Amino acid sequence: MNQAMPDQIEVFISYNRSQKNTAEIINGHLETYAVSTFFDQSDISIGDDFADRIDGALRSCDVVLSLWSETYFESKWCVSECRFAMNANKIIPVAIENISAFLPPFDLQILNYHHLAGWDGSSDHREWMKVLSELEQHLGRSILPEKFSSYLERISSNNIPDVIQAGNIQINTNDKTVYSNKGRLALTGKEYQMLYLLMCMMGKTVTKSQFLNYLYGDFDEPELKIIDVFIAKLRKKIAPHNDGNPMIETVWGRGYTIPVNERKMKLFRRF
Repeated sequence: MNQAMPDQIEVFISYNRSQKNTAEIINGHLETYAVSTFFDQSDISIGDDFADRIDGALRSCDVVLSLWSETYFESKWCVSECRFAMNANKIIPVAIENISAFLPPFDLQILNYHHLAGWDGSSDHREWMKVLSELEQHLGRSILPEKFSSYLERISSNNIPDVIQAGNIQINTNDKTVYSNKGRLALTGKEYQMLYLLMCMMGKTVTKSQFLNYLYGDFDEPELKIIDVFIAKLRKKIAPHNDGNPMIETVWGRGYTIPVNERKMKLFRRF
């Protein structure tokens, strides 16, 4: 929820009006995490002294989310907000356009920034998750939803079958092998992890960002396109063992899934 009183503000969103749509998406996400924000589109009323409201919010907020774009640095007001936040040591710079297309003023080039150029607004985007993680450090409290990998591990640890089956493919979760009635599938470690994830989440879409989070955590994540490469290789290995059916379906614009109709109700539970 946006808060009207400056002393209730956690995050000040600094942006250029030309990037209003992206700023609104970010503000909306923060609202869902119960983060109080100052977003001038909704927090400055008719009759308010604009300069006083901005100055009061800047000084009282916990952190400034500075949304960098070419037009941002063309505005003396935006640059002023950015410099104030930098000098107060309460800034999180986020490039919402390709930084190679412009350069910040010289004194601001020392700042490290997050890359959100081309962001589609998805809540599980890996760079957006990093922005939220840094916000947590400034706010001194947790705002992130439980990490996908942690969620899966918590659910699986209590209710994991010894054998998971989809189509003709079976995973033995004890020794981490995959086989069919034609023999064992020779999968790499990453391929096994991806198939295991898809079969545990059968009937649900696993996004590419969720795959990256599960496979790599927060360390040295490659580009999203690596997931497409892994899936293509996995499909080629599955099809000969599953009557020509690669089983993994694409959910366009989202990720991948194994449909529920592939499930075989042959789950052997641990005792």
